[in-house]
Amino acid sequence: MEEVIGSNPLFSTSPPIGGFFMPFFVYIIFSKKANRYYVGETEDVNARIQSHLAGISKYTSIANDWT
Repeated sequence: MEEVIGSNPLFSTSPPIGGFFMPFFVYIIFSKKANRYYVGETEDVNARIQSHLAGISKYTSIANDWT
């Protein structure tokens, strides 16, 4: 990876300390039915949202309208 000066990249262009880099996303979803927000983190947002909608997650299984 090459350092880029003056850019605003989504991920850092400098090498990670120790040579290990693991990107993840923090997301917030809301259910109108439950009137609740849920904050989570994942490496694959689409797969995680699908698991919430399928009722796999204990906390979010109370509703199926998470957005």
